[in-house]
Amino acid sequence: MIDSGVDYNHSAIHGALWLNPNPYKDARGNLDRYGWDFISGDSKPFDDSYHGTQVASLVTAVMPGAHIMPLKVFNPWGITNSASIYGAFVYAADHGAKIILCGWATQKYSRAIETGVAYARQRGAVVIAAAGDRGDDLGSSPAYPAVLSLKYDNVVTVTGVDENDRLVQEYGWYANYSPESVTLAAPGRKLRVAEPRDGRARATSTGLAAAITSGALARMLAANPSCTDYQCLIALLKSSAQTVPALAGAVKGGLRVVVRD
Repeated sequence: MIDSGVDYNHSAIHGALWLNPNPYKDARGNLDRYGWDFISGDSKPFDDSYHGTQVASLVTAVMPGAHIMPLKVFNPWGITNSASIYGAFVYAADHGAKIILCGWATQKYSRAIETGVAYARQRGAVVIAAAGDRGDDLGSSPAYPAVLSLKYDNVVTVTGVDENDRLVQEYGWYANYSPESVTLAAPGRKLRVAEPRDGRARATSTGLAAAITSGALARMLAANPSCTDYQCLIALLKSSAQTVPALAGAVKGGLRVVVRD
């Protein structure tokens, strides 16, 4: 999970943390047991914002058996850099991640993002990307890594819908769309999430829709352990989705994720 880190002490997340089988000792003598903070350059990817904790909690809500590998690339103000982003993709892929979740979007093209996505593809990993929350048609106002689904077949771009299968339109949050680059829709409005320091809240965003999609895909991976490459995983995800004709103008094929009990 490439994001702002997680509150790895939170009761909703701690039990699902990935444990590094071969931890590296940083300059301070700490081991990267759970992941890495690429902003501070240390082994403590703690969420000093809120976003990563929200996203991680939805993954574990959908798939309690998921292993969350927190890779922190954003500081408390949402600022990052190319080295952090690329480093996180490489770390995830090299440590065996099959699903890389990017629950965020930027309007600025980044070679680091694209190179990271390509690296993940070489290692057989799926990249789940949020479509973004500006209400834009990605065909005319691209966001990244979302529109990289047009170039890299390991990218699954997810937009958010409400309980009536309509694109999220909430004050401050308007789901991006595109029948060419958006792969799936998933619930993304007023979802129950965890927040740092054992907090709870309701939140809305396409990043949370991407988290639900990641959790659903993790369940499919657990049920189909021989399906280890991104092509097989994406085929499973699409085959289990439901077609919603009203979404055809916003999502390729009008597909919406189905989370089964």
